[in-house]
Amino acid sequence: MNKEIASVWESMFNLMSGSVAATMKVQQASMQAAARNMELTANTYARLWGLSTDEVMPGDRRFKDEAWSENVAADAMKQAYLISGQWLLDMVDGLEAVNPDLHKQAKFWSQQYIDALSPSNYALTNPVVIQETVRTGGMNLVRGMENFLADAQQGRISQVQKGSFEVGKNLAITPGQVVYRNRLIELIQYSPTSQKVQEIPILMVPPWINKYYVMDMRPENSLYKYLVEAG
Repeated sequence: MNKEIASVWESMFNLMSGSVAATMKVQQASMQAAARNMELTANTYARLWGLSTDEVMPGDRRFKDEAWSENVAADAMKQAYLISGQWLLDMVDGLEAVNPDLHKQAKFWSQQYIDALSPSNYALTNPVVIQETVRTGGMNLVRGMENFLADAQQGRISQVQKGSFEVGKNLAITPGQVVYRNRLIELIQYSPTSQKVQEIPILMVPPWINKYYVMDMRPENSLYKYLVEAG
């Protein structure tokens, strides 16, 4: 995987260095990033003197907690990260007119790299985690380690406790039966609840990663329950 990323970035920089349009895009992105960093520095000093300022780069949902904006250091770190990430994406966009396929690859891997470096991912750079650590006396980190060890023992990552879902209650709530099965699929036919049904049934092929149950978990938002009731 790392070799693939390195190969994409090497091809990207080689191609951009030979393109006038791409080179201009890189220069433009770098100048814009430099201007944003200068504005961020000025705003940070202003905040230290008790003045209010607008954000140079507004945060996304990862930074929605007030701790990211109330703490001057956390706010500066967050905005510096966002500025750097946007700088990299803006440079990659210089490839769009030169090599669209390479542009898509470079943009994908650049976004993965940017997301991985987010300060929200690390306890020492996340003010929300630091506040919670102080509040709980470090027990949040203990619980996190316990969850990590439990996942490692099971050999898989879980986001909910075992036994949180019950078939027929909050998982696979719509009655039906498997009418065909092979090594790859199970075909489920749902039991009708209306007096009349459509002559031609609807075939639903759900996303592989979520399996079928993502659309049939609760009565109020079950797509399968809605379709069955509609005949």
